[in-house]
Order: sequence, then C-alpha cells, then structure tokens
Amino acid sequence: MASSRKSTVFRVTGLPLDKPESEPRSTLEETIRSLLTEDERQYEVAITCIPMCDGSQTRSAALVEFKGGDPKFLSQLEHNPLGGWQVKMGDDVVNFDRHFFGFTQLYPTTPGHPITADIIAITGLDGHAYGSWRGKGNLGQMWLRDFLSKDLPNCRTMIYGYNSKLSSPGIDTIMDYGRAFLDRIKRVRHTQEV
Repeated sequence: MASSRKSTVFRVTGLPLDKPESEPRSTLEETIRSLLTEDERQYEVAITCIPMCDGSQTRSAALVEFKGGDPKFLSQLEHNPLGGWQVKMGDDVVNFDRHFFGFTQLYPTTPGHPITADIIAITGLDGHAYGSWRGKGNLGQMWLRDFLSKDLPNCRTMIYGYNSKLSSPGIDTIMDYGRAFLDRIKRVRHTQEV
C-alpha cells in the first residue's frame, strides 16, 4: 500500500554550469542512484533544475524529491534539519539541505523572455520556507512552484528561508532577520536575468 505521507523536498546547491544544460541533472541523478540502497532504488526521484538566485554564472541548484521515502544517505538531515550534507559528484561537491535558508528560485523562467516581476514568499515564525506553501493532501503540491510556473512563467518566483523555529535557541532579533533579508535581497536584485 502506498504511503500517504508527503515526501521531503531537498535543495541541492553547487551544481556545475560549465557543461551542457541536461548534464548537471543527469549527473545528479546518477550520483543519487549510486548512493541509494538496493531497496531504495525503487524510489521515484524527481529532479527540477533551478537557477541560483545569486546570479552565479558557474553554479546552479536543484529541487529533489524522493517518492517512496527519504534515502538513508540523507538520514543525517532528519536528525539535523538545519544542517547540510555534502556529496561528491564527479569532480564537484554538491550540498543537500532541507532548510532552504536564503533565497531559492522555484522554477526557471521562460528562456529568451524578460523577467516581468520578482515574487518573494516569506514564511512566518515557526514556518518552513518550502513546506509552508505545500498542500495538505497526499500529493503535497507546492502551489508557488506547481501553479505559478504555469500562470506566471516570466516571473522569478522565490522563497526566502531563515531559522524561524521558535524551539531553536538563538540570539537573533527581528531586526537581525530583517537586516539579513535586506542584504540578501540587494544581492538578488543586482543579478542579471537568467
């Protein structure tokens, strides 16, 4: 019987852009498949390549979802959801996380068309940058990604993540969060369109 639990979406950063467009995705999929256990190889792995929000001309990112369960090689992120997990991918090192701190663009815009607007979604306190925007059903569709990409393909839709967990000890104030957000948004706004 299929699980009704929503699958976890991981963000992968550090994918190289110095190769043909389809290669980072296929290399990432090969790397992931090589790290899965025999039982996990039946999982469906959905990979969506996305641009980096910092305007990087050499690196991109991806959203990776495992339908069937979280793989053992990423189990450390279950115990430390605010951490990252590095994996060797050919000559490169990529980072998996599930916290989505900073800006994450949710889908690529239409190639050859100018970006008409930037949309930034920020979760409230004790929310999750990605998970707060997912549906409650078993499909767990993320409406900002799954629906706006069709309705607004020329908008750069991003989420902004920060450590908003009320249960984690911290010394940051609302002003600190605000300053960090403004600093990062300045960097995003000064990037060239991709």
